[in-house]
Amino acid sequence: EEFLTAFNGRLQALGRTHGLLSDHEWRSVNLEDLVRLELQTMHPEDRERIRMTGEPVTLTPDQALALSLILHELASNAVNHGSLSVDGGGVELTWGTTADSQRLSLDWVEHGGPKVAPPQTKGFGSILIRRSLDKVLSSAVTHEFDPDGVRARLDIPLEGREA
Repeated sequence: EEFLTAFNGRLQALGRTHGLLSDHEWRSVNLEDLVRLELQTMHPEDRERIRMTGEPVTLTPDQALALSLILHELASNAVNHGSLSVDGGGVELTWGTTADSQRLSLDWVEHGGPKVAPPQTKGFGSILIRRSLDKVLSSAVTHEFDPDGVRARLDIPLEGREA
């Protein structure tokens, strides 16, 4: 039952992103629009505890699909086990590009949640976070289990970025 719930959530994340891409004729989408779309499925009080800051960035369809899965995993884990599972916890989601606009760095930092310890086993969600961007987009993903909160940094090439 747990597997089916997680699998269904991942399929829904991909479905939402497919809808967004269809609305944009499968060209590019704005990162902030993608983030807001993924967070819509969360309870309003959880959404309010995620602070987002970043410059306008457009993503290719492949980038948007890969990011939607990772954002879904991070948000689901925060709600079920991390900083959004307790009152007073939150998430800082920030992003920006390098000076030459060729790379995107996105940081997910949880705070105020229960103490974090690295998982004893790597589940599918953890593997998805660590490997999906690398395999799909030749990106780097750092996923750390700091005692004060989970941290993830995504470093993505933006060669396909529209001017």
